[in-house]
Amino acid sequence: MIKAEIYNYQSHKSTILDFVSGVNVIIGLSDSGKSVIFRAISWPCFNRPLGDEFRSYWGDDTRVILHTSEGDIVERIRTSSVNEYAVNGKSLRAFGTDVPLEVLEALRIDQAQVQAQMDSPFLLSLSPGEASRLLNKAASIDAIDHTIVNLKRSFSKIGEDVKRDEDQLLRYEKQMVAYRDIPLLEKRLKKLEQREKEFKERAVSLEFLEELVDAIDGVEEKLQATEHILGLIERSKGVEGRYNIWKERKENLIDLFGCIKRIKEVQEALAETEKIDYLMSLLIKVEKRFKEWKAINDRLKKVDQLVLKGQRVNTFLDKLKKEQEKLQKKYDELMPDVCPLCGRSG
Repeated sequence: MIKAEIYNYQSHKSTILDFVSGVNVIIGLSDSGKSVIFRAISWPCFNRPLGDEFRSYWGDDTRVILHTSEGDIVERIRTSSVNEYAVNGKSLRAFGTDVPLEVLEALRIDQAQVQAQMDSPFLLSLSPGEASRLLNKAASIDAIDHTIVNLKRSFSKIGEDVKRDEDQLLRYEKQMVAYRDIPLLEKRLKKLEQREKEFKERAVSLEFLEELVDAIDGVEEKLQATEHILGLIERSKGVEGRYNIWKERKENLIDLFGCIKRIKEVQEALAETEKIDYLMSLLIKVEKRFKEWKAINDRLKKVDQLVLKGQRVNTFLDKLKKEQEKLQKKYDELMPDVCPLCGRSG
């Protein structure tokens, strides 16, 4: 302690004491307040005396402030409505009759360290047992004994906790018997998860195959619808040959028309000649040939109609052929030589 401030404690209205290192002596006349200083300093150190009889009669707030060499400030306050400690400005309440731990740690003062004016000589008036206890306390041996007792209590409590934990562990082990099949179930669960994964992969492959089969069926239906194209192409070739024949005959008929024209010219000339009979017989032959030509010409007209139809058919067949090539190409794409799933060649 390096400083003490006393305010309104019995006869001291405002007293400030600055202490020095070593021994400090307070001297004065009798009834000058020396013992009051001792009681005022003991008040925050030991929370004695209790009550409020030590308060000055003039009634202001009673305070004792102690400054330690470590820089801590301990304040004891008593007013008409407040009874508290304060350590470094922090208020401490509800401490009862004991000294708060924060105060003890800050002051570090014990009854053995205090010698009042009227007290007996230190240690000399004590019995050997009391002196031994006091020395043990001064040397902190009593703290060791107290610590050993506490350790024994702690060990006893730990033993009880261990016994309780062992009993609890035994109960847990008995309960775990019902779950001993969990590793086997985990293995089965992993197998099921693997099979589920394989099933999903196969389901995706199956869906792809079904779509592929549907596409192939559609192509095959279209190919079946175009099977008659080859027959139509062969028939168109036959029609084309007949058209060429008709074209040749038509040219012959045109030549025949020229002959007829010349014959008529000859007939006109022969009319004026003596060879009328001969010309008449020739005319009859020409007329007969003309009738034959007319019949052929009618047939040629029909052939022209067939050729026109054949040309339309050829145009339609060309379109069908192109459509067939497209379908065949699509079919080849859908049905490659190597299967996209298994990798086998078709």
